[in-house]
Amino acid sequence: MFYSDGMTIWNKDHLVMDNGGGLTGHNSSAQSGIVIPYPGASQKYIALTIGLNSMNNLSYSIIDMAANGGLGQVTSEKNVQLTGAMGVLGESVAAVKHSNGIDYWIIAIGKGTDANSALNVWKVTTAGVQTVCFASYTLPLSTSASAGANGYLRFSADGKYFAWPEQSTTEYFFFGEFDPSSGTFPTIKMMDAGYRGYGVEFSPSCEILYVADYTHHKR
Repeated sequence: MFYSDGMTIWNKDHLVMDNGGGLTGHNSSAQSGIVIPYPGASQKYIALTIGLNSMNNLSYSIIDMAANGGLGQVTSEKNVQLTGAMGVLGESVAAVKHSNGIDYWIIAIGKGTDANSALNVWKVTTAGVQTVCFASYTLPLSTSASAGANGYLRFSADGKYFAWPEQSTTEYFFFGEFDPSSGTFPTIKMMDAGYRGYGVEFSPSCEILYVADYTHHKR
């Protein structure tokens, strides 16, 4: 139907979608753009976009696929910033389906040297994106807001586990449990991987976590 790099949205004819340019992603951001369905609206989608490092510009835009004969358009609800996060946002963002099968959670890493870094959570319902942060959960180590690249924030297929390699300044990665019914993190742990992780993914069974070495491409 369409595709995006977080900066531009193209339609199925590989042309820039109407109003689909100028989004807040960046070509060097780890997770510049992700898309989720709009709860309860089969013709609409939500594009989440975020810049690199400490740009602090996590935003959402609404895509209406009923427009332009099915080629779609980005509505006037574009580049709306998500607020209230603990720490500075950049590069790492994910979305998890609520256990009710309808709503979604948006999660982004907030970094900062003056206070602990945090996992920040926003809720998406049939009423739209709740732009004020739902809750923030501190990580056991503070990471620099001004640091360079950051690793991927990933959740298991069942939404119950997460992992994030800090990558930029340490060899630590964070992992633990997530409750998709309440949007909470029951456990958040930290481990020294012995190398700088970047890419991370869970197996389909949710039993194995793969962490790729940013420098030497280890597993």
